[in-house]
Amino acid sequence: DAPGQADGFLTYRLVGILRDGGQVELGSTQIALGNASLALRLLGANPVRNHGTLEYSLPAPGHVRLELFGINGARLATLVDRVDAAGIHTVNFNLRSEDGHQLGAGVYLLRLSAGQGARTMKVVAVD
Repeated sequence: DAPGQADGFLTYRLVGILRDGGQVELGSTQIALGNASLALRLLGANPVRNHGTLEYSLPAPGHVRLELFGINGARLATLVDRVDAAGIHTVNFNLRSEDGHQLGAGVYLLRLSAGQGARTMKVVAVD
């Protein structure tokens, strides 16, 4: 990947130059690189507190499955199981099992499967 580029997204940093030559970071943003690849990312901070927002990018329309797993590999919940159009999609999620129980602090895995591809990311939850 090129500098600032990961999983189908390009990161831009805005840096201010001070009179003394120092620098201060003013912010950053990520943009999707078209619909060229399957990508999954967490919007906001990681660790999360009970909930979060995910963004995924699909290179082509098709069936999408987004699942939450415990670090031991047990599937805890299915967040998305549908056909989606190509492009960028946003999903709000909470850390609850499929039977409605609130999940505690820990490390979880999110897996996005679409077409012949899959992406997995780690999410840390804190109380």
